[in-house]
Amino acid sequence: MELRQLRYFVAIVDHGSLSRAALVLHVAQPALTQQLRQLEEELGAQLLHRSAHGVLSTDAGKIFYEHAQAILKQVADARSAVTQSTTRPSGSVSLGLPHSISGALALPLLTAARATYPEITLQLTEEISGSLVEQLKSGRLNLAVLFDDGQLGGFASSALVEEDLMYICRAGSASVPPGPAIPRLRRWPPP
Repeated sequence: MELRQLRYFVAIVDHGSLSRAALVLHVAQPALTQQLRQLEEELGAQLLHRSAHGVLSTDAGKIFYEHAQAILKQVADARSAVTQSTTRPSGSVSLGLPHSISGALALPLLTAARATYPEITLQLTEEISGSLVEQLKSGRLNLAVLFDDGQLGGFASSALVEEDLMYICRAGSASVPPGPAIPRLRRWPPP
């Protein structure tokens, strides 16, 4: 198995078509098809369903796609680590943002990263929090902005924001729960 085959496979899945992937990769379509066939033979599994409308990943293809992405990212990170200087960091950084905050943070983060570290390419992934945690664990993400629900053990983290959670209803409403306010369960950062 070669890195070239992994790059080809990921490009085919990303573009949904052998012909579009061949154009993007600047590779003849028959050569791309041959590399894909060799990869499938080596793995002993069909990775893609081919049709006149493009390609779709098989179950095996979906699994292999996740691994291929992670491997290619690790190779890119290794190259970057070798060539990176301490005065001018460079390379690619994958950052995950939950859907709920990406609208507010994505553009300012990209702008600040470009201004401060012009040699770094920031790749944003917008997903639900559970998916971002899994991508951090597998190495597909370098970092993420997440709500700490106490399940992030094993990751280094820094608090960015403290937010109050409030129960709100119309004044004089019968929906106001009786009794004292619910005590704060946890304050971040800790005093």
